[in-house]
Amino acid sequence: MRMMKMKTFDSPLTYFNTFPALRLPVGYKLLVEDFYIKYPFAKDQSIHKVWPPIASAVMGILRGKQFQIPELYNVGIDDTVLSLKFFTWLFQPTCVRNRSTNKNSKLSRVEVSDRFFLHVQAPEELETKIEERMDKLKQFDIPIQPFMVAVGPLENLQAFFVVLDTQRYICFDCLSALDITFKIFFALDIPFPAECKALWQTVDQLVYKISKHTDPGASDVLTEIEYILKKK
Repeated sequence: MRMMKMKTFDSPLTYFNTFPALRLPVGYKLLVEDFYIKYPFAKDQSIHKVWPPIASAVMGILRGKQFQIPELYNVGIDDTVLSLKFFTWLFQPTCVRNRSTNKNSKLSRVEVSDRFFLHVQAPEELETKIEERMDKLKQFDIPIQPFMVAVGPLENLQAFFVVLDTQRYICFDCLSALDITFKIFFALDIPFPAECKALWQTVDQLVYKISKHTDPGASDVLTEIEYILKKK
C-alpha cells in the first residue's frame, strides 16, 4: 500500500511524514521491506558476509598509500570500522554547491568522511554533531537525507544510529548502519549526497549492484578494489 502511494507524494519527506509507523524505533524495517519490494534480487546479499573481504582490500590500499593516519595502523581497531571511517581517502576531494549562496566549496577528506560516516567520540557530543549535520542539509536545501552515526572511541564503539529527519534508528553495528542507510536511499528514492556520491556508488557496485551507472571517481576505486578481491 505504501509503495503504491509513494508516487503520489511530492517528496520523500512528505511520504515519510504521512506514515507514523516509519517514525517508530522499528520503522526502518518497513523501509527495508520497501527496498526489497523494489529490488528483490538484493535479498541474497548479506553485508556482514560481503564486506569483510572488501574491508581487507580497502585497508590494504590505504596502508599501501602510506597515509599519515595513526588509526590505520592501530591493531586495536577493527578493519571493518576503519574501512568505513577512512573510505573517503580512496577518493579525490569533491566540490559541492551551496544552493543558498550559489557558490561551490571544496570539501576536505575529513569533511566528506563525516558526511559518509559521522563518528562522535563522546555521547555528550552527539546532539551537537547531529544538529550541525542537519543545519548543513538546510543550507544546501536538502529536506531529508539518511546518514549513519557511530558513537565512542574507534577501539570500542558503543552505539550506532541511522538518522533520518528527526528519527534515529538504533543499529546493531556499523555494517547494519551502512546497510540500512543504503536501503533507505533507494526505498525513498533519495539521491546520494553529491559529496559522497562516488562512495555510495562504490558500495552499491561492491555489495548490492542496483545501479548500472557509476561516475569516473567511483569506477577508478571500484576497479582497484575488485582487482584485489579477484586475487584472493
